[in-house]
Amino acid sequence: MSPAPAALDVLAVVLVWINPGITTESSCQEGFALNKSLLRSTVILAVEDYAPSRYLLSRNLSQAGYEVLEAATGSEALQYAPNADAIVLDVHLPDIVGYEVCRRLKQDPATAHVPVIFLTATAHDPKSVERGLQAGGAAYLREPIENETLIQTIKHLLFTI
Repeated sequence: MSPAPAALDVLAVVLVWINPGITTESSCQEGFALNKSLLRSTVILAVEDYAPSRYLLSRNLSQAGYEVLEAATGSEALQYAPNADAIVLDVHLPDIVGYEVCRRLKQDPATAHVPVIFLTATAHDPKSVERGLQAGGAAYLREPIENETLIQTIKHLLFTI
């Protein structure tokens, strides 16, 4: 016995709530079997020059169900950004400061809509926060940070922007 159409609509809503990157272009055949090949993961670009921090950030995002792209420089961030649904961006990068990366992303029509979350261990004074938000950042978070706080911030921004 297959589920009623209304039950399939509820399933689609629940899936989108759990992972905002999921599309509702899934088909339900033979009961409740979802065609996972049509589901799309939310892609987060993790931009951090310090490899151990980048690894930890990427692992935490992956464990939360996101597909993660990694960048160690501002140039790489600009290259990979069009493929991202959100960006977690360090301020201090070896080639281009994070504020400038964000400013360029917001000027590019291909990436202007992508929320940028600054995540930094050092530049957390009020002037730095103001500079990041003026560059177009959607959030400015201080490390160390609870993983759940970062994940909830990402979810909120993906739903509201």
